[in-house]
Amino acid sequence: MFRFFGFGRSKNTDADAAVASQPPDQQNLTQQHTDIQRELVRVVLKDTLRLHGIPAGWIGCEVTVMSRRARNRDIGEDLFVHLIIMKWNEALLRYAPALQQQLIEGLDRFEPNVDHSRHIVSWRFAANCECPFARMPAPQFWAEAQAQPRADALAPVAATPSSPTAPAPAMPPLADAAARRPSPKPKFDLPPSSMDRLPSAYAPTEPSPLR
Repeated sequence: MFRFFGFGRSKNTDADAAVASQPPDQQNLTQQHTDIQRELVRVVLKDTLRLHGIPAGWIGCEVTVMSRRARNRDIGEDLFVHLIIMKWNEALLRYAPALQQQLIEGLDRFEPNVDHSRHIVSWRFAANCECPFARMPAPQFWAEAQAQPRADALAPVAATPSSPTAPAPAMPPLADAAARRPSPKPKFDLPPSSMDRLPSAYAPTEPSPLR
């Protein structure tokens, strides 16, 4: 879930050495570009946390821009985004991939012409993040954790009569439904009158013989 970098060398040292080897004017432009990229990531991260209701003090970030060189010439640059968990919360670990994707999409909205998916994102934990797990568990812990089903996926939802997830009432039997059905209204629902019993002077209709 996390990608950790920085083993064997310091990116800040390599980036500083690359900048120092450039002419003064180029150094100023590089430093300005680095500052802009760093500020952009911080602004987008803060906006992403606010959008999803995560306290801003829970996650910090550090940004490093390092040029890629081949045959003593620059062929591009890599941007390293180090997300630092300042406040321990297990939900952050569960949704860290989704949060990282939201950060990349936010950068895309600010710079649609830049491929931010190439940025290298790493996660770190601050020393004072108050993580309650200071030691690793016994080896059998991981086998038991793998065998246990996900509680959030299999636990039934307790429905109450006032809850929107309450089950729908059972349909009544057909006989009961028919008994409760209102009787059909007559085709002509005019009120009766004394004219209904008057004799008719018309002869009954007789069918004519077939030819």
